[in-house]
Amino acid sequence: MNTQDFQFFLRVADLGSISQAAKEANIAVSVASQRVQRLENQLSLKLFYRTTRKLSLTEEAKILIEQGRPLLDSFQTLTENLKLQDQKLSGSINITASATFGTQILVQVIAEFLKQHPELLINLDLNDQNVDLIAQGMDLAIRIGKLQDSSFIAKPLSINKRLLCAAPEYLAKFGIPERLEDLLFSLEDSTQVIGKLSDISKRPIFSMARLDRIKNLTGLAECFGKSKELQEQCNLILVAGKLRVEDSTDTEEINEIKKLYQIIDKYNLQGKVRWLGVMLSKNDSGEIYRIIGDRQGFFVQPALFEAFGLTVLEAMIGGLTTFATRFGGPLEIIEDKVNGFYINPNNHQEMTETILEFLSKCDFNPDNWKEFSQKGIQRVYDNYTWKIHTNRLLSLAKTYSLYNHVSGDKREDMLRYVESLFHLLYKPRAKALLEEHTTSVG
Repeated sequence: MNTQDFQFFLRVADLGSISQAAKEANIAVSVASQRVQRLENQLSLKLFYRTTRKLSLTEEAKILIEQGRPLLDSFQTLTENLKLQDQKLSGSINITASATFGTQILVQVIAEFLKQHPELLINLDLNDQNVDLIAQGMDLAIRIGKLQDSSFIAKPLSINKRLLCAAPEYLAKFGIPERLEDLLFSLEDSTQVIGKLSDISKRPIFSMARLDRIKNLTGLAECFGKSKELQEQCNLILVAGKLRVEDSTDTEEINEIKKLYQIIDKYNLQGKVRWLGVMLSKNDSGEIYRIIGDRQGFFVQPALFEAFGLTVLEAMIGGLTTFATRFGGPLEIIEDKVNGFYINPNNHQEMTETILEFLSKCDFNPDNWKEFSQKGIQRVYDNYTWKIHTNRLLSLAKTYSLYNHVSGDKREDMLRYVESLFHLLYKPRAKALLEEHTTSVG
């Protein structure tokens, strides 16, 4: 049976007229009559009593309508569902999400989704920063927290519940801390913090590193102590591991702890320096950068030498204007006076002048801090994301592979070295293990 003819028959029955159904279907009355006649022939049934004035249904037609209409509706629904299932998703989708949510939840969901749509490519950017979706070419962002005002279409997915826990003994002794900001600026806990700030409204100079000679946090403290102008405008906040010599077994760290205490006393920095002896999680570290940024503070990395500059990248992506050593990795990360500043940790006067010049420009132009903050963030996005790193690594691998293919360099010196290792080290060890295993089995 032709379903289109049956559907047309139902419409004729509803309207009670072949001519009206023909007009509605935009076909000739003769064609309409042929469709009805064709259905009757297929079913070997008479469906209508026809007179010149009236068209009425036969009893068989009434039964056909009563039982056939639901079947037709079900068949149409089935065909529509099959069409939808047959549609294959293809192309690419760029998604950005927070690192924790992405690794713990989203990666698994995407893996299952891609099994159902193998022709689809999903580029996932795990980033705890609220990126510019248009500038970064993102199609979808999944974020946790308060939604900022935006023209983007947003849909809530779930409720994120968080718990802040503390031991009863801690709460009984120190009370309930309101937030991480209290730890930075106001919490009085001698087991975690040295120093109480006299004026927390001052712009914070922030640094975070292990206390050793190369990281040079004591050099930053001494630079701050030598400058009355810096002390008048800023507080110095250091996150530096241990607070007391008895808590450390490392000689170099012990010497730096003693030196930092001496600097605080020598330059009378009580009320101006706050020293946190805590180990922070990655999430808390990122949050601290944002808290310092909320007060338009800045990050100083005073190392005598820095091989790479991870904290520099963290500070910049956290939105902090960054001052970093000109010796080592930061020299490539920062573009001096464009998205950050170079400093010479061996010259305290020069360090001070560089910072004070920036503060002076911020006083003259309140947007100066924000401009450097945004440029620092963009610098990281343009050059130091994992996606860029992996692409470069793959390019180098391909280049090296091509070099091996065309150069014909057999590297005999390296092969001799590897062969020597095999015969002198690995082969005797393998033989000894085999003998030991054979003896134990026997």
